[in-house]
Amino acid sequence: MRDRTLFILNCLLMVEHSIIMLMLGPMIPEIMKTFGIREATAGLLLGAGSLGSVIGPLTGGLAIDKAGMKIVITTALAAEIVLLILFGINPFFWAAALLNFLLILSAGAVETSANIIPAMIRSANPGKIMNLVHLTFSVGAFIMPLLIGAYLSGGGRWQNIYLAAAVPAGLLSVVFALSSFPSGKPAAGSIESSGSRQSQDGNRATTSSGLIKLMKNRTLILGMLTLFLYVGGELGFSVWIVYYLESGLGFSKMHASTGMSLFWAGIMAGRLLNSLLSGRLSGMQLIGFSSLLAAAAGVPFLLTSSAVLIYITVFIIGLGMAGGYPNTMVEINRRFPNDMGSATGALALGAGVGAMLFQWLMGVSAELIGIKRAMIIPLVLILLMVPAFRAAAGKSKSAVRNPGN
Repeated sequence: MRDRTLFILNCLLMVEHSIIMLMLGPMIPEIMKTFGIREATAGLLLGAGSLGSVIGPLTGGLAIDKAGMKIVITTALAAEIVLLILFGINPFFWAAALLNFLLILSAGAVETSANIIPAMIRSANPGKIMNLVHLTFSVGAFIMPLLIGAYLSGGGRWQNIYLAAAVPAGLLSVVFALSSFPSGKPAAGSIESSGSRQSQDGNRATTSSGLIKLMKNRTLILGMLTLFLYVGGELGFSVWIVYYLESGLGFSKMHASTGMSLFWAGIMAGRLLNSLLSGRLSGMQLIGFSSLLAAAAGVPFLLTSSAVLIYITVFIIGLGMAGGYPNTMVEINRRFPNDMGSATGALALGAGVGAMLFQWLMGVSAELIGIKRAMIIPLVLILLMVPAFRAAAGKSKSAVRNPGN
C-alpha cells in the first residue's frame, strides 16, 4: 500500500473514531431523560465507556504486535457495528453502560492502530503527519455535534443516531478487509530523529523482557501521566459542555451543540497550526504556550453568559488544547520502534484512565457543586499536563537506554 493511500485511510479511520468517541456528549441531556438519571449516574455511563478506553488500546496494541494491523482493525470495526446497533435498540440503563464499555473497548483497538500508522508512513517530520491525522479526528468532532443537534432539535430520537453510526464503521471494515495492509512494524525511515538510534538499541532489552518491563520504563510512565491529564481535560470539557450550556445557561439544543462544535473547530485549527510549527518549535514549546492559552480563555468562559463570548472563548480553549495528544504520542511512541504497538497501547491506556476517572468526577462534581464549578476541572488538568510532558520529554534519552528504571 502506498504512503498516500495509507495516510488517507488513516484519516478516514480517525474521522470514524471521532464519531464513536464523542457522539454521546451531545446526547447526554436526552439520554438522562430517557433513562431517568441524574448527573452522577450519567457520569457512570460515560465512565463505563472510558473503562473500555483503558483496556482497549493496550489489548489492541498487544494484538497488533502479535497478529498485525489488518486483523485488529477489521475485527474491531466489525465489533463496533454490532455494539452500535445493540445500543440503539436497548431500553435498559445498565445494559447501555455495558454496551458503552464494549463499544469503547473496540474503539480503543482502532485508536491504537490509527496512532501507529503515522509512524509507518515515510516522512522526515512524523510530528506533522501525526498532527494532520488528529486534525481529521477534529473534523469529525466538529461536524458531528452540529448534525446531532439539528437532528434532535427537529424531534429525532437519539437511538437512531447509534444505528446511523454503524454505517461508516461498516464501510471502513470492508475497505480494510479488502486492502493489502502493511504489518504493524513501522517503516525504517519514519522514526529517524535525534535519539532514535538510541531508542532502537535500548528497546532490544524491552522487547525480550516483555510488556511488564516495558511498563516500568520511566519515559513511558511519564507519557502515560501526560495523556492521563490531557484526555481527562479534553473529554471532560468536550463531553459536558453541551450539558453546561443547555442546563446551566439555558441554551437551546442546537446552540449548545454549536458550542461543542466550536470547541472542536478550535482543536482542528490548532492541530493544523501544530502541524505547520512542529518542525520549528519543540513539543514542549507547543504544549506549554497552548495550555496557558486554554487556561486563560477559560476565565471569561466561566464568567460570562453571553453566547457570542462563550463561542469565542470555547474556540480559543479548543485551540489551546489541540496539540497535547498528538505531540505527546509522537514524542514518546517513536522511541519504542520494536514495541510500538504495546507502547502506543500503554500511552492510550493512560489516556483512557484519565477519561474514565474525570468524566465520572465531572458528573459527581456537577451534582454536588454545580456544573459551572465542575467545568473548572478540565482547565486545571490541561495546566497540570505541562510539567508532566516536560518530565517525559526531559527524561526520554536516559530512560530509553535503561528500560527497567
